Amino acid sequence: MRKFVILAMAVIGAASFAPAAHADVTASRAYFLAETSDDTSVGFNGVADGETAYYSDTYIEAGVIFSNSFLAIVSSGEATPPNHLGVNFLTWRGLDPGTDSLNQTLTLTVTFPAPVTAFGFDYANGFLNNSDVLTITWQDYSYGLGESLLGESFFGVVTSEPLSSLTISDINGINIYPTIANLAFELAPAQTVPEPASIAVLGLAGLATGLIRRAKTNQNENI
Repeated sequence: MRKFVILAMAVIGAASFAPAAHADVTASRAYFLAETSDDTSVGFNGVADGETAYYSDTYIEAGVIFSNSFLAIVSSGEATPPNHLGVNFLTWRGLDPGTDSLNQTLTLTVTFPAPVTAFGFDYANGFLNNSDVLTITWQDYSYGLGESLLGESFFGVVTSEPLSSLTISDINGINIYPTIANLAFELAPAQTVPEPASIAVLGLAGLATGLIRRAKTNQNENI
C-alpha cells in the first residue's frame, strides 16, 4: 500500500505540473525567425507602387485588422516624400473623427485572425525627427521603444501565452506619424483532445487521492 501511495503521489505531481508562462522579447529579426516556424507576414500591399493609400478606421491584410481613425500605407516607390526604405510601411496619425484634431494618445490596435504565440515588426518613431517613445502593450505586458528610424530597429515577442491583439501607442502624442513594416506572426497550435492515456493518468490521480485520504483516516483511527 505504501509503495502504491508513493507512486500515486508522483503521478499526481506529474499530472498537475504546468510550465510557467513566459514571454521572450528580442530586437533581432534573425533570432525571432529562428524561434518561429510557418510564420505569416504582412507586407502592407494595399497600395499601388509609387503611391500612398489612405484608409479610414481599418485596414485588413492576411486576416490581421489594423484599427485607427487615420491609416496610410506608403509604397516602396513613393516619390513625395521619397521612400528610401525599399519596403511598404503603415503609418497612423490618430485623428479624432469628430474634431479632426490629433488625439493625445496615438494608438494603433492590431487584431490577429486567431491567437498567436509570436509577433514581430520593424518600427520607427522618429519619422518626423521627433524624439518620442512608442509603447507596445498586450495582455499584462508593456514595453517602451526608444527613438529609431524605420529599418534600423526590430521588435519581436515569442510567448507561451497565446494573444489575440496588441496596441502600439505614442503615449505623449508628439510623434505624428509612427510607422511599422514587415509584420510577422505565428499562430498558436490548435488545442488537442486529451488522449486515452492522459485520461487514464487523471483517473489514476483521482484514485490515488482517495487512497491517500483513506490511509490517513485509518492511521488516525489507530492512534
